[in-house]
Amino acid sequence: MTDGADILVVGLGESGEAAALLAHAEGANVTVADTRETDGLRARARALDLLGIRTVLGCADPASLGRFDEAVISPGLPLGSPAIRGLAEAGLSVVPEFEFAARCFEGTILAITGSNGKSTMCQWCHDALVAAGRRTGLGGNFGPAASRVILADGHELDWLVLELSSFQLEAARAFRPRGAVLLNLLPNHLDRHGSMDGYRAAKARLFQAMEEGDVAAAPADLLDRLAIPGPVGRIATGPGGDAVWSGGSVRSRDGEVLADLSGTPLDNPVHGANAVGPAAVLRRLGVPAEALRRAAEAFQPLPHRLQPLGAWRGIRFVNDSKSTNAAALGAALAAMDAPVRLLAGGRAKPEDFSGLAPALRARAASIHLFGESQDLLAAAWAGTGVPVSRAPDLEAAFAQAVAAAGSGEIVLFSPGCVSYDQFQNFERRGDAFVSLTRRLTQEGRQP
Repeated sequence: MTDGADILVVGLGESGEAAALLAHAEGANVTVADTRETDGLRARARALDLLGIRTVLGCADPASLGRFDEAVISPGLPLGSPAIRGLAEAGLSVVPEFEFAARCFEGTILAITGSNGKSTMCQWCHDALVAAGRRTGLGGNFGPAASRVILADGHELDWLVLELSSFQLEAARAFRPRGAVLLNLLPNHLDRHGSMDGYRAAKARLFQAMEEGDVAAAPADLLDRLAIPGPVGRIATGPGGDAVWSGGSVRSRDGEVLADLSGTPLDNPVHGANAVGPAAVLRRLGVPAEALRRAAEAFQPLPHRLQPLGAWRGIRFVNDSKSTNAAALGAALAAMDAPVRLLAGGRAKPEDFSGLAPALRARAASIHLFGESQDLLAAAWAGTGVPVSRAPDLEAAFAQAVAAAGSGEIVLFSPGCVSYDQFQNFERRGDAFVSLTRRLTQEGRQP
């Protein structure tokens, strides 16, 4: 497909490096450009140079590097950035890394997007396909880049499950998954997409190239606004739709159980509601209900995503560091089954946190704030009647929450904000919470 083609890869992060290696393996002549020049990028560039892949760092205008058949771009580069605009103005076809990878794959692709819950649902679908005997890979926004999965195992796989973000999808041109799911759509990444309309339009590009025989699922109130091509099989999810979450199971409109998740780690209002679209699509594509059930029974919560960490003196601890916006925090509160001592804070995205007041009144026994957005969050939740305390950092907030908690309650770490004021990323932030918790649950050391 790319044999002999001249391919420009823009961006030398994880996805850019993977795309370059895949294009090279497919026989293309590859040039990689990055506007940045750091020690880490230099090391990565040297490794590619040894393979005969040309690299150019500190390049503000990749389009000036020569004539190319196609440009493959990384999700960290917005379409409106000068480097990408220059490619378009030069008349160069631009595709996102995951779409380039998909063209090199001959199996069946299931693609999942949404504002919250993507990673958990992708892992569950992957596990269900494996339980059904399908050789299946997993990657995209969660796990390795799609190109790396194809490079390593593409010829051995029957299925590929891709998690796709709006940053990846905004550049999609002709990506065609066999099954596609939009889990939900909540305010997020508006600084990049400009508005909810722009954000929805980016997500909708998941469906634009689907054809007859493909299956698409989305919330019932959004399905008609996604411009899904006419011949595609459509499944409306949620209240009033073709498939719903009810009584521990995903059920069709006529009551048929599509996936029994009762008593499994996915049996809660958040994961259950998110499971509706993926379960309905997989069943439509021939995956048996028993495989979905077996995968749910064996499912291990992903790190930093509503991850249970054990208990101390009857107090349970849950790590939801992946919560970086108000919607994710609201979902975490909805998933709790006991009074919550909430740890929240960090650097807030530009959104309205006052809408969480009803959920906080219903679930939270106290709120413990840390990080630079304490004043904003305290003001947004001042009318809830829930006691609010402040702390200079996560460790101090954790100590407050543990001191306030009693047996039968939950210390929930769901920041609702990004981590960059005090941590490099949400993983490092979550690891810090895990470390604090283990001092109690494993060593008995109180904060």
